[in-house]
Amino acid sequence: MNELFSKLLHSGLQSFLLEAWNHELPIEKLVEELLCETSSSAGSCEKCLSCKWVEAKAHPDWLKASGSIKMDELRELLYDFRLKPARSPYRIISFIDFQDASPAVQNALLKTLEEPFEKRLILLGTKQARATLPTILSRCVRIPVGVKQSTGLSTKLLEIFTLIETRQDIEIFKKSEDLLKNRENARDALMQMSLWASDHAWPGRWLELAPHLEEAIEALDRNLNPKIVFDKLLAEA
Repeated sequence: MNELFSKLLHSGLQSFLLEAWNHELPIEKLVEELLCETSSSAGSCEKCLSCKWVEAKAHPDWLKASGSIKMDELRELLYDFRLKPARSPYRIISFIDFQDASPAVQNALLKTLEEPFEKRLILLGTKQARATLPTILSRCVRIPVGVKQSTGLSTKLLEIFTLIETRQDIEIFKKSEDLLKNRENARDALMQMSLWASDHAWPGRWLELAPHLEEAIEALDRNLNPKIVFDKLLAEA
């Protein structure tokens, strides 16, 4: 996961959804790696001051919350989040059990997800992504931290997924013609394939598409022509 997250982070992504029944420890380890003063491909050093602060849950650049957060608490948290990193390259806000967040809290967080600040990262830990508003899901990239969550793709979608993965563009459009006639079907297919890509560590071309999936889903939500959206998405990678 470290290598995958590094690639996604390098692509400019700043908001991530970590889905697993026990997601608190994976989030802590990820924060430790991000804030470590001597982090390498092998992970955090676990010895520097930043690592010790993370272990003690006292790092000044790590803001923590749970899904049960109240609106006034969230406002204070987001105000602190806007401040520049005090010591590390990033300022991070993490949520555990985000599936418990009220619709009001999720909507209040939406603006920050839509207009992220430089060097700020948002990590949403959840036991069940389906409990999260679609507008939140569309603005985050899912990264696997536990047991795979997808139940599987239909034979047709799996075939299209593989064609995208292996860059067979001509065949992609032949196989996708029926899906692209209907905006809702196109959006559902893209969401399913995106979740499958996340659960399978973003194979092949999907890793290059990851930074652009949010924009494509938003375009379909705005009633743009599915074929135009799909053309533009594939042209990005």
